[in-house]
Amino acid sequence: VTLTIPKPPPLSAHRELSRFAPGRAFVPFLLANGLHWAAIVVMNIYLSLHLRDEGMAAWVPGVAVGVAIAAEALAFGTAGRFLRDRNAMRWYLAVCGLGALRWLITAAAPSELVVVAVQLLHFLSFGVWFTLAIRLLGRFAPLERRATLQGVFSAACFGGGGRLGSVAGGCVMDVAAGPGAFVFGAGLELAALAVFAIAWRVLPAEPPTEELRAR
Repeated sequence: VTLTIPKPPPLSAHRELSRFAPGRAFVPFLLANGLHWAAIVVMNIYLSLHLRDEGMAAWVPGVAVGVAIAAEALAFGTAGRFLRDRNAMRWYLAVCGLGALRWLITAAAPSELVVVAVQLLHFLSFGVWFTLAIRLLGRFAPLERRATLQGVFSAACFGGGGRLGSVAGGCVMDVAAGPGAFVFGAGLELAALAVFAIAWRVLPAEPPTEELRAR
């Protein structure tokens, strides 16, 4: 049955792909989101090693991650009620600013309770951030190109940002141990915030349409 399905003409597919042009403003948007995700990857990979070296109990990383996931789920369930596009830059300030604070506290690891409690900020770090990013993606391409848009976003943000967080974070950890890796994560958040500010200045006001692209 599969062999009977007609294949789309190659030239037509090429023409369709050529219409995907989100604009240069998409580049700083991808970079900012990738830097933010890189900071989260430092936590995802190196938290348990860091807390082990700090002499904390073996249960702490698991409970800390569980608290982060619960906060993330809460954000996904509620973010649609309070997120507004016009306040996006304020939310990015909270996401990156409090994210940097989260990593600095995690780096210091003052106590098991504090390390676990500060992971509640994952409500902002992932839940609010990802919800907002997906909403703003619609500014860069019409609905017909949404699948392509999200694919490019995922590859650049999660692929590129993930590689940066894992490789660079690991290099920093080799040199400066866990505290250094999480201070590096805080620096990534501040860099992301700076690029978000640039991206916000050039963010399209509304999604383009196929008719506008044809002109």
